[in-house]
Amino acid sequence: LLSDFIGEFPDITDDPQHPCLNPDPLIGYPEGQKLALELQQQGERGLIYPSARNAGGKCLVIFDPSAIQNVRPGAKWDLIWSGEPEFDIECV
Repeated sequence: LLSDFIGEFPDITDDPQHPCLNPDPLIGYPEGQKLALELQQQGERGLIYPSARNAGGKCLVIFDPSAIQNVRPGAKWDLIWSGEPEFDIECV
């Protein structure tokens, strides 16, 4: 699926030391929850933050579902499994 995201979103990708980005879940998780609550109370619709899995990548969390618009089909893929641990992927 593809969609558009409507609004301006705070961005913490340039703040790698932000407490919510701490890799220790005992620190990062509660700090992230605290930040999300603060942003929601300020009326923010979402937050852009750095990807933990893709160096240099960015992620977007949406707090307000109405910020997601124009949802539409994207690419279609077939996963082909032959009973082995490996599988093939084909764009259809």
